Amino acid sequence: MQYSFKIFDFLLLSVLFFVGCVTINEGPKVKPVPNFSINNDNCNAACTISFQNTTIGEKVQYQWDFGDGGTSTEENPAHEYAQMGTYEVKLTAQNTGGVESVVKPVTIAAPTLPNKCSIKSISITQQNIFNIGVWDLNDFPDIYIRVLDDLGNTYTRTQAFANESGTNLPLLINSFFTDLNFPDNSQSYMLRLYDDDGSGTAEIMKEFTFKPADYMPVVGQYSTQFTLTDANITMIVVLEWTE
Repeated sequence: MQYSFKIFDFLLLSVLFFVGCVTINEGPKVKPVPNFSINNDNCNAACTISFQNTTIGEKVQYQWDFGDGGTSTEENPAHEYAQMGTYEVKLTAQNTGGVESVVKPVTIAAPTLPNKCSIKSISITQQNIFNIGVWDLNDFPDIYIRVLDDLGNTYTRTQAFANESGTNLPLLINSFFTDLNFPDNSQSYMLRLYDDDGSGTAEIMKEFTFKPADYMPVVGQYSTQFTLTDANITMIVVLEWTE
């Protein structure tokens, strides 16, 4: 009987020893400490921001809220912001120890607009120049256009178009402005329409003044147009914009 108790004591001690050596994996008991850095902040819309997760913790799950309706569960996500503004980005980190969040602002600057301007084309769509007595239909070459600044300096001159009249309009002029870039969009420029009889003299038939800054494009637009008109002539000018 004493022998049986010894066997029982041995088995009980073995079981207790085994249980004491077994570790139950309950997961981390310490809450994560969320944090992140922001790359490419203050870029111009639309642009992509990348986030570098620097959270401290074990076995962490992540939930991102980018402040514009977008979300992610990636550890180090990237997100595109379409509009300018300041957005509150929230990172939530969770493990078996608990949940913590951190919020940081992201600033997206206004889009960059094209600001370099040149003339792409000029169309003469209507004319009654004969009414003012300077368009000599029977002489040639007939007409050409000069682009000048407000001091009278010529930027470019088109070729002369012979014997143009109201019967073959519109007259599209689009191949003489390739190297023309206005140095100051806020400055006034002149478009002069000349009648050249080939005799060494040219008469100014019409002159219009304009400022490129009055016809700036919107985001995503790289050409604008405007109409110069009076009782005798109508010209449509197309401007080309680049960044």
